[in-house]
Amino acid sequence: MNYLKQIINDFYFSFLRFNLFFLSIFTISIKKSFHFVIILINVEWCKVMDPMVFLWSLLGPVISLILAFPITVIWKDNSLVDLGWALGFMSMGWISFIYNGIVSGNWSSIRQIVIISLVTVWGIRLMTYIIVRKIIRKDEDIRFKGFREDWKKNFYLKSFLIIFVPQMFLIYIIGSPVVFANSITDNNPISTLGIILLVIGGLIWLEGFFFETSGDIQLMIFRKNPANKGKTLSTGVWKYSRHPNYWGEQEQWWGIFVIAISLAFDYYSISNMISGWLTILGPILLTFQLLKISGVTKLEKEVLSVRIGYKEYVETTSAFIPWFPKKKKS
Repeated sequence: MNYLKQIINDFYFSFLRFNLFFLSIFTISIKKSFHFVIILINVEWCKVMDPMVFLWSLLGPVISLILAFPITVIWKDNSLVDLGWALGFMSMGWISFIYNGIVSGNWSSIRQIVIISLVTVWGIRLMTYIIVRKIIRKDEDIRFKGFREDWKKNFYLKSFLIIFVPQMFLIYIIGSPVVFANSITDNNPISTLGIILLVIGGLIWLEGFFFETSGDIQLMIFRKNPANKGKTLSTGVWKYSRHPNYWGEQEQWWGIFVIAISLAFDYYSISNMISGWLTILGPILLTFQLLKISGVTKLEKEVLSVRIGYKEYVETTSAFIPWFPKKKKS
């Protein structure tokens, strides 16, 4: 381990003046306008930050998505990739947390404990919801039905390369604030600013958890009633946002980022600040993905013409950010 770490350390200092870990941008196109833009994040070496944690953490999403693939094949349901999505974040968080604890000998960082706890609660809730939804609905999620119809030739190979592999990198980028937080040897008393950001980030996460959990439960109950088939849910948190679950999803990761960035301030250095702020790409990418790629925009097009009352719902209800509904036009 020490020998490998020394090789990587020497490589950084020899070839990269500013010790950047890597930067790679590539785009995978799916159909006409469905794009994944993957930006692997710059990570700088510094005295209190261990770059090896970023390498080990990548194992989490890679292994999780590989394990999820045969499940989707057996059940003939690619929407179960979300199990690997949730497990990927949790495993990446725990790998980085455990690695940091072993290397630094410090297991008592309140912020690192809070972050890994929030990620774990988020992941367990999502996996539970996916399993319960599968038991109730049984059929494949609407997001993936079209792929099954279009990719008849080499379907499983295309599924793995186009759905699973990109998600490995998406998890790594979106979850980068967690890995950054666990790359710091946090053995000093938390500062006043650190406490403030911890509280703010925690409150943001709690609000997001409320919206996502409430939205998922209310929608599940609504769909379970056969009388609601083809109808539009517009009560509960769905009264204030057409996609409260997506809003809550990205809000939780913004909260985690706020907590994580507090470590860059408490262990101030140019490299820590640059590396810490680069991880803002994580929640930005997730928000963009939910708004423009796999979430709001895609679903709106699919349900606008088939769901009863949805056109009126669009006119009165905020698309994403929860807000009071508008009055119906006379």
